[in-house]
Amino acid sequence: MLIQGLPLHTWSGVWTVRPRDGGEVSATGSTPVPPGQQQTITTGAAFPISDLGALPESATPLEAPYVEGAGDGYRMRAPYWVRVTRAGDRCSGAISADGMRWTEVGSTVCDLPHIAYAGLVLTSCLGVDEEYAETGTGAFDNVSVTSGERSVYRVPRPARTVTDLRATTDAAGVDLAWTDPDPTARYTVLRSLWTHGPYITLATGVGAVGFGTRVRYTDTSGDPGTAYRYAVTKTNCAGNGPRSTPVRAVMPSVTVSAPETESAASALPAPWSSGDLGDVVSDRRAFGTLGVVAVLTPGDAAYADGTFTVRGAGSDLNVNSQGMTAQFVRQPVTGDAEITVRLVSRSGAGADRVGLLMAKSLSPFDQAAGLIVTGGGSAQLMLRPTVAGASAFSGTTPVQLPLLLRLKRTGTVFAAAVSTDEGATWTPLSTGAIPSFGDAPYYVGLVVCSRTPQALATAQFEEVSITPT
Repeated sequence: MLIQGLPLHTWSGVWTVRPRDGGEVSATGSTPVPPGQQQTITTGAAFPISDLGALPESATPLEAPYVEGAGDGYRMRAPYWVRVTRAGDRCSGAISADGMRWTEVGSTVCDLPHIAYAGLVLTSCLGVDEEYAETGTGAFDNVSVTSGERSVYRVPRPARTVTDLRATTDAAGVDLAWTDPDPTARYTVLRSLWTHGPYITLATGVGAVGFGTRVRYTDTSGDPGTAYRYAVTKTNCAGNGPRSTPVRAVMPSVTVSAPETESAASALPAPWSSGDLGDVVSDRRAFGTLGVVAVLTPGDAAYADGTFTVRGAGSDLNVNSQGMTAQFVRQPVTGDAEITVRLVSRSGAGADRVGLLMAKSLSPFDQAAGLIVTGGGSAQLMLRPTVAGASAFSGTTPVQLPLLLRLKRTGTVFAAAVSTDEGATWTPLSTGAIPSFGDAPYYVGLVVCSRTPQALATAQFEEVSITPT
């Protein structure tokens, strides 16, 4: 199983196999990049690389938690786990975000001898006679090889002891923080009433957020006013490493009330769902740098009496001419379709972008078409014809709210129109094509972007209708 990639930005995790001596090498399975967009992310990217071969049409886009936004479109979210299993003459490959829940990416009958070699492989894929040829570096941990019930090889337990564990108390609970330069490090968090124990396990698999070195954990489960001792231990598949020196903290006396559950009046009706396009950053302090499509203020959505109220932040629908960050209320659709809504109001940001969106996937870099109202005063057709490409806006038309919006897909052509007379007449804005949009299910819905990362814009939509055409 080979994870093929560009420098820093892995673009395909595929099952690569040569089933017999001298046979052809084939690749099937899952990939962060839709097959039709391979050249956009490779030879058409900001830097040239050699042609790594065509991905098969059977390759399907991976979803979170394996993939996050990157400057050239897609990136595998590191660290992650890979596993190759042999059962008789069948070999299978799988990928996992946590080492417990696995997604199979390929399975093939292979003509392997009874005794075979198992190990780690790395190639830069750039060993060509060009100036940009270079070597690659990979870090592997938690390596284990088993045969039946017997362990052939297993990494030793971690030897590192955390020396900078800190505990602070705030209104929410006890905050623990420590550092580890190993981005793959995972820790077990322990708590006790006494310095020498016994300790109970609060959490396992705790690691740094993003690509930082700072590790955090918040304990909210203790009794108010009680003093606890906390320790952490680095963990891998072989077991726990040395326990850190305990630190003391008192659980706050002011308890935090449980979050209110979403009422039936505000819950989105099926099959609608909502979420932010982009990488939501819950704690900016845990990131050394932020990605192109970082979302600093999460949005939300509610429904009541036929009205969708959508709140979204985000930088833009054309961030760095590559992606979009916004709150997206959507439902999956297959084939040609038309969405019509009444945009009733918008508030909270002066230059916000709100309206309708048809997106090939929930990746902030994927192909998309939209009918976008900017600042409440102009409407345009938005098209992103290529993955990680710029969003183009056309058909600028002055508008006033409230008004009806309509976005229609016919094959690979998208058309936007508005109406101010209850739909009696429609004013076309523009049409445009996305030739490689494809026939797979895609997402249709409502989008709100404040264009101010720290602030939420609010838009209300009524008379929402999605119909096949």
